[in-house]
Amino acid sequence: MKKIIYAIAALLMVAGLSSCNAEIKDPKINNIIGTWDMVSETTVNLKGETSTKSFAKGENYWVIKEKEIEQHTGKVSVTEPFSFGSPYFIIDGDNRYEIVSLSHNKMVLKDNNILIALLVKEKTIEFQRR
Repeated sequence: MKKIIYAIAALLMVAGLSSCNAEIKDPKINNIIGTWDMVSETTVNLKGETSTKSFAKGENYWVIKEKEIEQHTGKVSVTEPFSFGSPYFIIDGDNRYEIVSLSHNKMVLKDNNILIALLVKEKTIEFQRR
């Protein structure tokens, strides 16, 4: 009987841990509010060549609130207005990002800014929730 209880407890623990990585299909504002560390930035240039830049934890991060976002890069911090309409969010009325994938602890964004479109084919940014 004890073995059955241990087996059930182990299954519940595995299910609980795996749900943190489950993809959120229809994100809401509450799913993205929080502090997100920038993990990497991947760029595909106009020739199709890919380059990835990695960041140390705490080096670059965003603090997303309901109506504003704090962008921290090194020692510089900028706070701007923020709006969200799934799967897009807009920073300061101009900077538009598309949520490519989202779980409770990982977010991947596609940078849809006009300037980016002129310089590169695609740019994605991966974040890890603190």
